[in-house]
Amino acid sequence: MEMTVASLIGCVGAAILLYWLRDRCRLVYGMLEITVGVIGVSILLRPLGPGDIAIITTRTEQLKWAAVIAGIYIMIRGMDNVYHGLSAQWRRRWDWVFHKTPGHNV
Repeated sequence: MEMTVASLIGCVGAAILLYWLRDRCRLVYGMLEITVGVIGVSILLRPLGPGDIAIITTRTEQLKWAAVIAGIYIMIRGMDNVYHGLSAQWRRRWDWVFHKTPGHNV
C-alpha cells in the first residue's frame, strides 16, 4: 500500500462520510464499529503461516491497514470534538454542511 494524495483524500472523504453516518444513524454506525473492530483484531491476531492465502499477506500490510482504519476513526472523533467546541454561530454553519437537524447530535 503506497501513500498517495488520492489515498489521503479518500481516507479524509471516508472519515467525513462516516462522521455523517455516525450523526444520522448511531445504531448502524455502532454496529459497523463493532464489526470492523472484531474483523481487525481477528486479522491482526491470526498467525500468518507458509502457504497462507489472504488478501493481506504480510504483517506489515496488516499493520498499515490497521493504522489507516485507526486514522480514519481518529478523524471522525476529531470532527465530533470540533463540533462540540464550536460557538453557536459556527455550529449552525457546521449543521448546514452536514445537514444536521435539531436533536440529532447527542
